[in-house]
Amino acid sequence: MRRIIFTVLFSLTLCFATFSQITLTYDTHSISTAENNNMVICNYADPGAAGQNVTWDFSKLQEIKDFTGIVNQHYARGNDPDFPYSNTQLTEFDNTFYFNITKDKMEETGMASKDKRVIIQYDQPFLKMKFPFTAGDAFAGNITGTYTAGEIKAAINGSYSVEADAWGKLILPGNVVANNTLRIKSVKRYNRVFSNSTQHIDIVTYRWYNEYNRYPLLVLTSIKATTGANITSTFQAAYNNRLKTTLSVKTPTLNENDLLLYPNPVADRLNVKYHVETSGPVTIELFDNTGKKIKLLLDKNLAPGDYSLEWDVRNENLPAGMYHIRAIMSGKSVTKELIRNE
Repeated sequence: MRRIIFTVLFSLTLCFATFSQITLTYDTHSISTAENNNMVICNYADPGAAGQNVTWDFSKLQEIKDFTGIVNQHYARGNDPDFPYSNTQLTEFDNTFYFNITKDKMEETGMASKDKRVIIQYDQPFLKMKFPFTAGDAFAGNITGTYTAGEIKAAINGSYSVEADAWGKLILPGNVVANNTLRIKSVKRYNRVFSNSTQHIDIVTYRWYNEYNRYPLLVLTSIKATTGANITSTFQAAYNNRLKTTLSVKTPTLNENDLLLYPNPVADRLNVKYHVETSGPVTIELFDNTGKKIKLLLDKNLAPGDYSLEWDVRNENLPAGMYHIRAIMSGKSVTKELIRNE
């Protein structure tokens, strides 16, 4: 019996070790001027199931044509009077999307067509992605702004949500297999309120990421526009046919001694000691053995130094078993096993 238990725990540990690599960070997955986004436009397909250890087979997607998303060089905020809060531009299909990108987040400030006849300006940048981001993470917010198409104007109001809803194996055309991928689901729902009508827009986008590629491996988007009794649905899809198999930017790891847990095993109070090498964001999170995040223990910006926190595990009603605590500090990470005793 003891050997069987050990085998099960060892298998679960391997499962988590694989999963724990899937973390989007500023250094590895933010839009970057050093790398354009080259993809293949294809037919749309059902995005498949959410959950853990899912296999998505998109090997039958049909290629239509190539496209490249071009990232313009970062510039000072306030350089563009139409988008004063942006510092980065991404141009795709003759549309330019404007972002304000920092070490801990990507905010979208609006978009404009090539001739700037169509412009969407948000009153406040909405959060496109935050860093770090991994399975089980989610955030949401509201959208307000203005839609302009020539002489036509409309007020925009609605909401958005982003969640890492699944992870697993992705199969692309040519039987290209990407293991250990993270799927991000983004939903935008808003109204365009014109002077004499209202149009409701629903946009649902799924993006698959892995540790080796900065940009998504696959993107599936459905757009539904409702005006009165009229409903129009459109779809967009593209995949990466030039996947990298090694890290272009290796995610650095922390020293084992930079995160200490004691007592371990723990029955009641856990002490977490950690060392911050450079100023920046620090997050400490608790996961179960399936990779599900259970609790955020710490999320703040800290100066260099030695710190500690105390956490009463009894407050979470955690059953006995194996867990994992991960610390991410200034782009570096380390994961430690934690045993919960009754």
